[in-house]
Amino acid sequence: MSNGAPVHVQERQVFNVSPERNRQAQAQLGLPPSFVIFEASGVLNYFTGLGVVQVPLPQGEFLVGLQDPVGARRFGVVRFDGLDDQEGWGEQQ
Repeated sequence: MSNGAPVHVQERQVFNVSPERNRQAQAQLGLPPSFVIFEASGVLNYFTGLGVVQVPLPQGEFLVGLQDPVGARRFGVVRFDGLDDQEGWGEQQ
């Protein structure tokens, strides 16, 4: 499987996004193929009136942002299953 476009992940790390990783995120979030992952994080940052609370997601889950060609964005938590992690996503959690 070839690597796809780069995506920014937590801590300013950049990883590639394979077509299968995009397909899984699109399917889990009910989005059409025009949406692609542009950022992801294994940590949910919750902004409160007193500051930021960082909530680590369970191993293998990511908060992802997807964007279509006209700039519409959607966000959600996904779990990538059955992927050979040659892109290094598992290392960032």
